[in-house]
Amino acid sequence: MTSKDHEKLLSKAQIITLLLSVLWVPIVPALIFGATTFPEPNFDIGRFVAHSFVGYMYSIAFVAMTALPCFAALLLIGWVRWWFVLLLGVVLGGSIALLVFPSNPPRFDAVAGFAFMGLLCSACFWLAWSRVK
Repeated sequence: MTSKDHEKLLSKAQIITLLLSVLWVPIVPALIFGATTFPEPNFDIGRFVAHSFVGYMYSIAFVAMTALPCFAALLLIGWVRWWFVLLLGVVLGGSIALLVFPSNPPRFDAVAGFAFMGLLCSACFWLAWSRVK
């Protein structure tokens, strides 16, 4: 391998950060899902945990199927910047809302809410990624 090939490889710390981010970034939408799926006066911690777990499983699937390949593409073309990552989070979050709530016309509140969750997730990812070189 030439020195150019070594520059394209990720460091061990970056690989670990990327893999751990796939596990911890979905906690954000999972907690939001758990907190918003039952009426406020009837708060039940068991139901909150159960709904958060279901939300976490879906979030991991969405991150692994959408965000990880898109981030890999950004990495390959050298466009890994904070604003690209945040924009990618907004776009992916909004597009997931279109899959979860298929309606014609699309529900603005759902798209905006999921886009905001995508923004929060991508910001959490960037906080971890920007610290590792």
